[in-house]
This record gives sequence, structure tokens and C-alpha cells, in this order.
Amino acid sequence: MRIDPASLSLADKIDRFQSLRRRLRGFDERSVQAICAYSQSELQEVFANRAGLTTQQIRRAHVGLVLFVSDGSRQEYTFMLRDGTGGLEVVEVDDQTLQETSDIAVQLLSSTPMPPGTYDVVTDPGTSGVIAHEAFGHGMETDMFLKGRARGAEFIGQKIGSDLVTIVDDPALPRAHGSYFVDDEGQPAMRTEIMRDGVLLRGITDLYSATRLGLSRSANGRRESVQRKAYARMSNTFFTEGSSTVDEVLGSLDGIYLCRTENGMEDPKGWGIQIWTRYGREYKGGKPTGRVFSPVAITGYVPDVLRDVSLVANDFWLDGGVCGKGWKEIVPVSSGGPHLRTRCTLA
Repeated sequence: MRIDPASLSLADKIDRFQSLRRRLRGFDERSVQAICAYSQSELQEVFANRAGLTTQQIRRAHVGLVLFVSDGSRQEYTFMLRDGTGGLEVVEVDDQTLQETSDIAVQLLSSTPMPPGTYDVVTDPGTSGVIAHEAFGHGMETDMFLKGRARGAEFIGQKIGSDLVTIVDDPALPRAHGSYFVDDEGQPAMRTEIMRDGVLLRGITDLYSATRLGLSRSANGRRESVQRKAYARMSNTFFTEGSSTVDEVLGSLDGIYLCRTENGMEDPKGWGIQIWTRYGREYKGGKPTGRVFSPVAITGYVPDVLRDVSLVANDFWLDGGVCGKGWKEIVPVSSGGPHLRTRCTLA
């Protein structure tokens, strides 16, 4: 932690983020409102069992910006997030990022609805991460295996994705929003490969499901609070980097570049996903045509989406947030990865 949130008064923090909000709003005269939300948390835990005593302290910070624009007859918005483990340094935002956010909001004023159909797509890192989170996050939480609600349990050891697809859950990743030193059952944080080179390897476990199923433990026993039970839950879930550049991935596209995912849902039993992105850009011959669609819904059968991955970029980014187990049991997580090229049904 480089900038301790405790070193600033509440008034200083309000001034800091009011300034950030005003900077975002000031880039274009069509901006009508900007909202900035900031939160910080500090977690201190003690774990004691027959093996010994372990403690951990984790600080997290999060900032979300939403910009509304209007041309007098139509209103649109876009958003950006910054978060992670650490101090205020993890939520710093430069002017270039704010300018890009403003530009996107203004471009959405001329956006049109997405024509339904199946398209070649490139997903930005945030959208790639939500695919990983929804496709092989919840479906690989092994308490779902015990309940008979995860179709992926039938495919362990089988190849169901492209050779380019590796999906990881890693709570030991430095600075990421979903990171920790030990899970909520005292298991030391470790990297778990869920899928490697398209082969589904294993699920992520808590102590109970690992014991019942005879599986080795991963560090994914998590609870919302001491008043809740621990479940198998994701931490930082992502696609690993590939060997192509972002320019090569986008330069190959005749389809839609999907950006700024808003939310997603999964069906672990049927292996379907639904994801909503703020917008998509049309590309022809690897070049943007200028057409922008908003919003865009993504649907697909998980193995089809993963088998169709044809290019993976060498960039990497994580977006943080929170995840609920069904409609409850909220825990901090992050998801991400590189730019991916695949094929999806859009609407």
C-alpha cells in the first residue's frame, strides 16, 4: 500500500473524487452529469485449528465513474472502474483514460440497436473475463457438483475448448481485487488451472466439497462474513495471455468488437451464458466502419464459444467487482484476461 486511505480525512477524500468527477465531465460540452462512487474496506481475519494459527489483513479500494451525455434529443452513458488490493494508488485514473471514456459516451449518441445474428467477435479483456467467470467459474464451483447442477463435472479430463484456451483462478495474484493470502477456511492461496489448452482439468473447492468428492483442495473456500457458511467460490478468474498482438487480433476481424461488459448470468446445468456489454463496434477487413451498436447481448453454449476461440492476444487486464452465489453470499472478485477472437450469437 503506497497511499494509505487512513492518511486522508473524509473531506480530503470527497475533494479528491469530486475533482475526478469534474475532470471526466469537463472533456465534452455534451456531458450533463458524472457520478463517482468510492469505497474502501479493511479485512482482518484469524484462523486457528490443530495445525496452527494464521492471520491476514487485506485492504481493498474501488472507484466507479459513470458519465451521462446528451445531444438535446437523446441521452446515453458509459462507465469505467478501477479497483484492487492496496491503497488509493489502485484507483488513480489518468486524463487519457478519462478522455477515452468521454469519447465513448459521445459516440453512443449515434449508436443503433444490434441486429440479431451469429458473428465473429473480439472481446475486450473485461468481456473476456466475464466469459471466464460465467462459463468456467460458477460451473466449476464443486459444491455445484454435489448438487448435480454442474454439467462440467461430466467433462473433467476432456477437451472442450480450443488449444488456445487456458482458464485460471488465482487468489495469489498481486494487487487484484479478489486476492487474499488464505481463503476463509485457512487454505493458503494458490493458482488453480481450471482448463489448459482446451482440456477441462478440475473444479475449485472448499473443504466440504473437496472431502466429499475426494478432490485435492484449492484455495476457494469463501464466505461473505463470519455469520455465513463457506462455499466454493471464485477469486480472480481469467483467460491467460496468448501470443498475438491486439492489433493482429483486431486486424483479423470481420464482425463486432465487444466492449465494457455490464453484467452476466450463467446456467451451469445447461452450459449457457448470457452477457450484456455496453457497446460493440463493427469491423470490416480488420478496420472499424464507424458503426456502433448499443447495448449488445451475448448468448452461447459454452463449449461452442470456447472451441471457436481462434486468436488470443498478449495483453492482460483485470476488472474487479463482487459476485453473488445465486442472489446472496457476496464476495469480492475480479475477472479478465486478454483480447479474444471467437464466435457468438448477439442481439
